Formats: sequence, C-alpha cells, structure tokens
Amino acid sequence: MTYLIFILAVFFLLLGFTFFYRPAWIARFNKFIRDRLFNDSILLLERRKKGVLFLLISVLFFYMGYFLEHYRPSRLSYRLLSNDRLLYQSLVNLHSQRYWWSKKLCERVLSKDPNNPQALYQLGVTYVLMNMPQEGEKYWQRALELDPNSPEAENLRKLVSSLKRDSVSFLR
Repeated sequence: MTYLIFILAVFFLLLGFTFFYRPAWIARFNKFIRDRLFNDSILLLERRKKGVLFLLISVLFFYMGYFLEHYRPSRLSYRLLSNDRLLYQSLVNLHSQRYWWSKKLCERVLSKDPNNPQALYQLGVTYVLMNMPQEGEKYWQRALELDPNSPEAENLRKLVSSLKRDSVSFLR
C-alpha cells in the first residue's frame, strides 16, 4: 500500500510539472482521450465492452484492498494485538506443528514483555520441538524462576509428550 501511495505521489508530481512546462502534451493527451475514449460513436458501439472492463478493474481493486486489509498485518494492528492473543496464536501454531511461526509470536510477546512466563514456557517448548533442547531448556528454566507453579507448564508438558515421543529430561 505504501508503494501505491508513493507511485501516485510521483505521478501527480510529474503531472503537475507537465501542466507547467509541457502544455502541448496535455492538449495532445486530451485530444487523444476525446477521440478514443469519449468519442460518442465509439462510446455507443463499444460501451458494453468498456463497461465490463471497468467493472472487472473495480473488482480487482476491491479484491486487492480486501486482501491488504484482512490478510496483511498493518503496523498499527501489529502493535495493538494483545499478548494473550499472540500467545493463543502461538499455541495454535504449536498444535499445528508450525514451530517457526510459534517461535516468532513468542518472540514478539517477549519483545513487549521480557518477563512473561507463558511466552517463555511456549518458546522453550517450541525450541524443544524444533530439536534444539539446549535453547529450550534455557527459556524453560527462566520461566520456572518467574512462575514455578504455572498451569501452562503442565499443559505444555503434555503437548510436548503428545507431539514428540522422545523424552526430554527437563520436561519431566
């Protein structure tokens, strides 16, 4: 979206300079548009084709706007997501075995709140499931120091045992 705004800004800047320094270009362009696009004889004969073309272009732009709004996180929504929502999304990714995404979400929570025990527990489990138990143990120990009797810790232990059959010493 930022690129589109930048391109529009450059377009209007060039158009403004064209009006000042090359008025003959504007006159030629205006004549071309009147002869080709807004000519009554062509407009009446090909109005359905042009109408369909413009409708398809509008559908394309509506789809692009919808996609950008709903599927690409904006900077504002990136900052406004709560830690609970991010941790829930991280847990969903853990259950779906998308460990990389889970790791990124936990790191986002920890960037906002470095002493969040749930994020530390989930990040430790993520590292264990990614076959990096040393990193996982580091985060797990840090989370145990902050909140040793966490119910999330027990749930995550069960999740690890269901997702990975190998026993890990610090999760017992």
